[in-house]
Amino acid sequence: MVIVLVGVIAVLLAGVIYLLTAKKAVSPTEKENNQQVKNQDEAADWKTYENSNLNFEFQHPSDFMVEDDDYSKDYYKETGKYWYQISLKSQDMETVFAINNPGFGGPSLINKRDNKIVLDGITASYTVGDANPDMFGEDFKKRIVIVQFSQAGNGYYVQFNLPENSSDSMVKKILETFKFTN
Repeated sequence: MVIVLVGVIAVLLAGVIYLLTAKKAVSPTEKENNQQVKNQDEAADWKTYENSNLNFEFQHPSDFMVEDDDYSKDYYKETGKYWYQISLKSQDMETVFAINNPGFGGPSLINKRDNKIVLDGITASYTVGDANPDMFGEDFKKRIVIVQFSQAGNGYYVQFNLPENSSDSMVKKILETFKFTN
């Protein structure tokens, strides 16, 4: 009788310990929702950059400095277009948005991965790689993300220079906020 009682108590105790220490299973949808809430919380203090000439906007962390270089006076006969450049800079990242710049062809990358990303309904090329030391020199150790797309006759080239071996998660968070305003 005592052995049965000790056995029942041991089973109950094991069950209580299991229930207290077991992790709750989270469905993929619940994980995505939790990540979206986390991303929204992170972006709550972000600033919005708006360009009324080219009708687009995006959000960026508030510690980024924005330089809006209006080259609208620079007209290229070859393309029949004016060009613009927007620079974003933080302690860890430098970004250039170049629109209709005939001189941008993109740097030579090594260890690159070509992908696609959708920006406000437009499919863009999304390439991640490391700066080629033969082109940039041994001291320029950066992870580079290049995004290219066209919209309303304008060619967009966006280059993010990140610290070496870093994740491109911040790049994706910024690009998730990109939208055309007209």
